[in-house]
Amino acid sequence: GAWEKFKIDIKEYPCNTVVALRALANKDKFYLVAEGGNGKIRADRTSIGDWEQFRIVKTKCDGYLKPGDTVNIVTSAGTFVSAEGGGGKELRGNRDRAGDWEKFTIVNADPKYPPGKLGLVVALKTANGKFVSAMGGGGGEVLAQGAKIGDWEKLVMLPQIVAATSGRAMQFGSGKG
Repeated sequence: GAWEKFKIDIKEYPCNTVVALRALANKDKFYLVAEGGNGKIRADRTSIGDWEQFRIVKTKCDGYLKPGDTVNIVTSAGTFVSAEGGGGKELRGNRDRAGDWEKFTIVNADPKYPPGKLGLVVALKTANGKFVSAMGGGGGEVLAQGAKIGDWEKLVMLPQIVAATSGRAMQFGSGKG
């Protein structure tokens, strides 16, 4: 009932935060997944499990995440997400170390937020300037080939709370309720 509903408004994201990333353009609400926890990145899951959670790590932790920050994306298996070739190809979650191909610039794609603030809707820019795209708006491949931010490049960043007792993440900020 009404007593069990909570609405949490995210104002700031820590420089090391666990999130689920959902393709914005598709009505089916597909989440990004690192297949097997460390494989090819796809946008074809309709619920959040371990493989659909990523740690966004600011490369220089000088406060909260903000637009323009360089981040690494770490899978639930502890490997880094890589934009093959620095961008223009697929994304894979199989790197043991972070180099240039594993760096992404976080871009605000939420028009409700003022410049300098990071909203729930973001885009990720690769080392060679391409944007991460959930092909077809979700439901399949994720490639780093977008030349500009369009519907396929918009991702909803949903923070996850890691339960101290179980190590499992609990979702909040889903936009429901």
